[in-house]
This record gives sequence, C-alpha cells and structure tokens, in this order.
Amino acid sequence: MKIFLLAIIFIALIVPVNGDCFVYGISNFDKFNQYPGHKCGFHPIKPDAYATFGVKIYNEQKRAYEIDVLRYTHCMEQYIEAAKNDIERIKEIINDTVMEHNRRPF
Repeated sequence: MKIFLLAIIFIALIVPVNGDCFVYGISNFDKFNQYPGHKCGFHPIKPDAYATFGVKIYNEQKRAYEIDVLRYTHCMEQYIEAAKNDIERIKEIINDTVMEHNRRPF
C-alpha cells in the first residue's frame, strides 16, 4: 500500500501541470493584456417615417437601418462570446495555480 501511494505521489510530482489554457476561440485581450470595451460603435438609430420626404426614401433608410442592426448585433455577440472565452481562460489559470499551490509541500 505504501509503495502504491508513493508511486501515485511520484507520478503527480513528475507530471507537470499544463499552464496553457484549453479554451479555444476568439478573445478580447490585446497584446498588453488590457481588456477593452466593445468597438461596435453606437446602436443604430431607427429612421423617422415623418422626417423623410417620401416612402421610397424611408424604405431605403429602413433597409439600411436593418443592415446596421444586424452588423451591430453580430459585433456585440462576437464581443460577448470572446468575453465568455476569456472568463473561462482566467478560471482555468486560477484553478491550475490553486492546484499547483496545494500540491507543494511546505
């Protein structure tokens, strides 16, 4: 039993803890590890039907608005997905650090 326990401890100390993150995907961290806000611009402004000069112009503005909303929504969703990936990376680093700290004899 002692040999088995010593073998387990020996293997645990020999096998290095991998510090690399296993979360894959986009990230918002820049090269200086600063966490930026989104760069999606302002939320698109809905066209005013009463401020335009005709139905044709309003319909063009409405189509442009709908495209802008899709772009803005996609940009925000990408930012949120990247932020969630970054949170998972941070959690993994914290867990690896705690595990490394707990296995060191003092």
